[in-house]
Amino acid sequence: MKKPLTALQLWEFLTSLHEEGHDLENIKVLYRHDRDSDDVLVCAAEEDLYDMKTNSKLETIMLLTNPEQL
Repeated sequence: MKKPLTALQLWEFLTSLHEEGHDLENIKVLYRHDRDSDDVLVCAAEEDLYDMKTNSKLETIMLLTNPEQL
């Protein structure tokens, strides 16, 4: 069963890259469905879904390739 990547795991990965001396300002974010598929440039990140009960707890973030399109 696939486990979703959490925001904390992503943060820890980016932090480790930064601590290794990589300049995060100059690293693009790409998305691939799998290792054999074409890459897609990620252009934005946004808050996505909140919990159904209180609508106050952020549960997902969304990476977007075309943030201008509704």
